[in-house]
Amino acid sequence: MGRRWISGGSGRQQRRDVISVSANGNIPNPVPGTDRIVMINGTTALTTLVLTNPTKDADGDMLFLISNGKGAHVVTYTTSGLGGGGAASDVLTFSTVAQMSAVFIAANELWVLVGGASGAGAVAGAPVIT
Repeated sequence: MGRRWISGGSGRQQRRDVISVSANGNIPNPVPGTDRIVMINGTTALTTLVLTNPTKDADGDMLFLISNGKGAHVVTYTTSGLGGGGAASDVLTFSTVAQMSAVFIAANELWVLVGGASGAGAVAGAPVIT
């Protein structure tokens, strides 16, 4: 889809890649030093999308997941759960009626949710995290 450069701290430039995912499988982690926007597409639910742990040198990198609202896409992070929370925070389910997004930051070899809350109906317009 494309590549963009954004300004980082101390004059550092952070690269931002945009990719599209239309099939089940692992969601590709960004290359260290790069933020990644992942557009999740499909009119039927993609139910076996998987997040894997980022590497230590990816600390500070952002991962944006954006669902097209056409299927109840499911992302699992069973390695350790979001922020290391285990099974209580390892599944994201997106809506079939609205476009939604979830944003994560890499920290200490984990994906950590930025803002929002988890649990059924916790945040209007956000995916349900269980």
